[in-house]
Amino acid sequence: MGFFARVGEIFVGRRRAALSHARRLEAMGGLEEATALYAEHGEPADAARLLALRADAVLDPERKRLLLSQAASFASGERLREIEAKRARLTLELAAAGSYSPSRFELGEIAARLEGVGEAVLAAEVYAFAGDRDAEARMLVEAGAIDRLETVLDSEQARERAERAQRTLHARVRDLLLSDARREALALGRDARDGDQ
Repeated sequence: MGFFARVGEIFVGRRRAALSHARRLEAMGGLEEATALYAEHGEPADAARLLALRADAVLDPERKRLLLSQAASFASGERLREIEAKRARLTLELAAAGSYSPSRFELGEIAARLEGVGEAVLAAEVYAFAGDRDAEARMLVEAGAIDRLETVLDSEQARERAERAQRTLHARVRDLLLSDARREALALGRDARDGDQ
């Protein structure tokens, strides 16, 4: 047996022993140490699985978000999709409850990751929360959620009509003021205010 073969055998034996120790730790509830060993010795799928498991057990939402972020960095495939979806739902729940206020940039990143793992409906929810109507509509089209898309487009059209009516009213009041028709401008503004209430 050559020198390099012997060295390789030693490292393989150490890796095997470390992974065996990680499995024992996991069985005994030492999830944090087991996670570190899995990550250290080239088993990212097991590290992601344990991080997600730890996140499920944690009650503190910030700690849960951190663990899910770490799990996502090790995960791939279907596991990554599940973790990103959990993370996005948690962020939306925290933001809706007012206990966490993500930036538009962070929401955009979360939505883009969801888009990347094929979670179009959830990505649409995140885009909606961020106020990005175009991206929300794009995701709803991709998901085939036509009813929700129609609702979004109808509300967008209603908002645009209301804004247009408001601009028209302001222009009309401004024109009346410029033509010294102050009483008419005041009456028009008062009628518009009473109509809004």
